[in-house]
Formats: sequence, C-alpha cells, structure tokens
Amino acid sequence: QAGLGLIVDIVPNHMAVGSGGNAWWQDVLRSGPASRYAAYFDINWAPADPSLRGKVLAPFLGRSYGEALAAGEIRLATGQDGTPLIRYFDNAFPIDPKDFPEITAFGIEAYDPGSTEGLARLHRLLERQNYRLAWWGTAGDEINWRRFFDINGLAGLRIELPEVFEATHAKLFQLYAEGLFDGVRVDHVDGLSDPPGYCRRLRGRLRELEPQRPPHAPKGPAYLVVEKILGAGEKLPANWDVDGTSGYDFMNSVSLLQHDGEAAPVLGSLWASISGRPAAFESEEVLARRQILKRGFDAQLEATAAALHRLARLHPITRDLTAASIRRALVALLAGFPVYRGYGAGERRSASDDAAFARALSAAKHDNPRALHPVLDMLDHWLGGDTNDAPGRDLRRVAGTRFQQLSAPVAAKAVEDTAFYRYGRLLSRNDVGFEAGRLGTCPSRFHDDCQARREQFPAAMLATATHDHKRGEDVRARLAVLSEFPEEWEETVRRWMQGTARHRAGGESIGP
Repeated sequence: QAGLGLIVDIVPNHMAVGSGGNAWWQDVLRSGPASRYAAYFDINWAPADPSLRGKVLAPFLGRSYGEALAAGEIRLATGQDGTPLIRYFDNAFPIDPKDFPEITAFGIEAYDPGSTEGLARLHRLLERQNYRLAWWGTAGDEINWRRFFDINGLAGLRIELPEVFEATHAKLFQLYAEGLFDGVRVDHVDGLSDPPGYCRRLRGRLRELEPQRPPHAPKGPAYLVVEKILGAGEKLPANWDVDGTSGYDFMNSVSLLQHDGEAAPVLGSLWASISGRPAAFESEEVLARRQILKRGFDAQLEATAAALHRLARLHPITRDLTAASIRRALVALLAGFPVYRGYGAGERRSASDDAAFARALSAAKHDNPRALHPVLDMLDHWLGGDTNDAPGRDLRRVAGTRFQQLSAPVAAKAVEDTAFYRYGRLLSRNDVGFEAGRLGTCPSRFHDDCQARREQFPAAMLATATHDHKRGEDVRARLAVLSEFPEEWEETVRRWMQGTARHRAGGESIGP
C-alpha cells in the first residue's frame, strides 16, 4: 500500500561448513568424490599432497591432529539416529558407511583414545575416511578447496554449474514467485568464477518468474544490484544486466567531496615521519598484498601456479619455465593489480581488463629482476584470453578462473583488512570501497560522477554506510574536517607526540 518493497541479500559464493549442520558438505565428507554433491564445492581431488588425493582437508581442529587425538578430544560416537560419527567438541564428522560393519563388530568402546590400542584403532579409522582432520592453521598451506577469503568455515560453491545454481537459489525463486520480496542484492559477486554470466542467469530466472507473482506484487523486473568494489577509474560493465552496484562507489565519491585533496602532501609527510611507514598508500598496499599471499592464500596461489605450469609444459618454447618462477611471477602481478579482478576467463580480455593487466605487468617488471620478465610476458599471454591455441584452451580457462578468483580475495584482505589498519594519513579515507590513495576531489568531479551514474545505472544504490564499514558517517565527517587545516593538525600532532614522548618506552615508533 505504501509502495515499498523488500530487497533480500544473498551470498551465492559460499556457504557455512565444518560444524556438521550442512547436509551437502557432510555428504561430501562421508562419500568423497562419489558424493552427489562433490561437484557443488570447488574441491581439488587430485592435489600434489598424496595424503589428500580423493580426500577433503578438514582444518577444524584447535591444535595439531596428533595432540587432539592423544588428548581424547576426537572421539567415535553415535548420532541421534544411532549412526556412528566422529565428535570433536560440538563438531560432527560422518563416517564412511563401509566402516560400519567393523564398528559394529568391535563396538564404540574399542575406539576409546584413552587406551593405546583404542587410540591406534581410532587413528586407523580416521585415516580411511574421505577427509583428513587437521589443525586450522594448516589450511593456508594445504587446503584443497576454495574458501571465502581465508575462513575455514565458509566453503566456495560452483555456482557456474546449472545444477548448483538451481539448488542454491530454489528458495529464493520460490519466495520471489510468491511476491514476498521484490529485489536482490548479491553479496561478494567477485568471488564467483563468472560474475557477469551469473548476473545474467539470475536476471533471466527472475524474469521467467514474473508471470507467477500475485496481483498485489509490484510489476516490472526485479531490482538487482551487486556488491562490487570498483577500483580507480573502473566502471561496472553494462552487459551484466543489473541495476547497478550496492553503493560503495557513491560513498567513495561523497567522501572525496568532503576532503580537501590539497592537504595530501602535508598529511602524508606527517604520517610517514611519525610512523616510519610509507607516505603513499599504494606502497602500503603492495606490502600487504605480498604478505597476505604468503600467509592466507598460499594453497590457492599454488593451485593457480600449478594450472599455469601445466599449460607451460604443453609447448617446447615454454616447457622450461619452472613452477617456482611462475609462482614468483604471479606474486609480482598480484602485488600490483589495480582492481579486484578481471572477467571472462578463457575469453579475450576487455579493454578495461587489458588496461588493468598492463598496469600490473608494468609494476611487476619495474619491481622485479629482468630474469622474471619473460615469465611475466607469458602470464600476460596465457591470461589474456586468446583461445586460438586449441590444445591449451581448457587449461587457459582453468588458469584464468583461478587467477581471477585469487586476485579478488587477495585485494579484499590486503586492502580492507590489512593496509587500512596500517595507513593513518587520515582514517576517514580508509573504508571499504574507498580509494585510500586519493584524499579529496573537487565539486565538478563529484557532479561528473553523479551524471555518469545517472546515465549508466540510474537505479543504482546510493549508500553512505553499510555493514562492511569501519566508521559511521558522523565519525568520517568529523575526521574529514582535518583536511581543511593540515598545518594546524600537523602542529597539534607533533605537540602531542612531544608531550607524550616520556610515556613511550624507548620512544618506539608506530608498528604495523
């Protein structure tokens, strides 16, 4: 009656796993590659580690497997229906039904880790399962399935498969057909293997359901926006068939308008002098990207390098490129990648993706020895989407998808969760979707941005804060005022630093 509608927020990229409450995941742990849901999750069933071939790494233990086993924290038990399962505190892991006869013959008590014989028997049982229990810290190096960022409890889904798309969206489509909501916000769209294709498919399915909606439901197409972080100069492609972004870009434009960009040199110099950190945000970002790649995404980086190495082995001219050199080249590229990701793996790069890759390639060559340049050039060729080379076409598509699904979470973790907490030029410019390297803009530029948005995506969301943001509008507005008198702010900060020097043992600088 009031003309209002409901927008639902969906997360097609991943789902919660590990505790025992996800029936699909539990079936995969129970049956391994034979599970009907094995293809739903992005699992590498043939990793380099022999102990994980045909298995899923289950990094859900609070300490090493051996310690947890010896301490009696991992136990054989039965579920409410009497089915044998593995208990680890509140977590439940299924048992392969092939082991039920042995368990029935020996009895649950025979697997009690309190005795030497029981512990050995329990260990042998666990070794036969389709998963390998492990300390949570092993995931960064050994995990063989795609996660959301570096969170072990959130497993990536293969939404690009029609069966998975329909299964994960069944309830959404039912509710839309019943007229219970009128729009969709897609969270973390950049985690998907093919964001443009996903958006077009989602739009198509919602359009098919429009005739089924009740008479009182709003007429016309569903409202559809995506949570997309746009880099400097990046535009949302028009062929996604969405109404726009969820508003992070507008928030960045408003924030830039609130700041005086001419204060950047003074504030940057002040920050560098009192912290010992880089004056330019871009330098801090590169450091964070390299660190994040080592700490949280080593396994995903290894999988991407392995796909490219297999591609190199197809041709005499590239077969001498080593896996290690390809890995180093990948790190160099990802360290300076100017946007979250590119699109269209296996297809020729778009002009915008080509420009982003060219910037990353130039930065990588500038910062690395000449010996790495030929490898970087080959990565440029392989990831460029040129599919004329039939023998390597499928491998290029796999490698391209892995690269794109790695670059997005690396950017998010390095920028949003790391560099933003290390760079203190002015914290009001350190927020999700913001270009922290830019301090401010002029009113005419703001109006140009608004005009472009009106022409390209007139129904896009215009947000001033979201669930992702570190500081509310009021806090950011108060901090932004400091950019209007940078010299006075510098004088005040230095006076504070001098006045508190005696309270800082050894006069230590600000750490990262």
